[in-house]
Amino acid sequence: MPRPEWKSEQEVADVVAFLLGLKRDVPKEKILQAKASEIEKGEALVQAYDCRACHTIGEGGVSGYPELTHVGRKIRPEWERRWLQDTQKVKPGTFMPTFGFSDPELDAIVAYLHSLN
Repeated sequence: MPRPEWKSEQEVADVVAFLLGLKRDVPKEKILQAKASEIEKGEALVQAYDCRACHTIGEGGVSGYPELTHVGRKIRPEWERRWLQDTQKVKPGTFMPTFGFSDPELDAIVAYLHSLN
């Protein structure tokens, strides 16, 4: 990501306000309480968090970052859970942010990702 030369603190505040205005609410409680399997809940969470904005999963997504289509064949669920729990702890400076997923979200997302094989 480029490092712009900011002209003022107000310019920084304006950009932050703009970016926060783009933020979407994720209906995680509704997804987690749905009568669905863990895999289906995980898939819904992956869609709600828009993971395909950075990752290819099946036919959709962006190919700029790790492809997740067959992640179930490549990575152990325990490692995936640790990664999703705190990406910066596992690999400081990684581009992927730490989302602060709850345990039920982690369970569902990991179940979904590991169904992809």
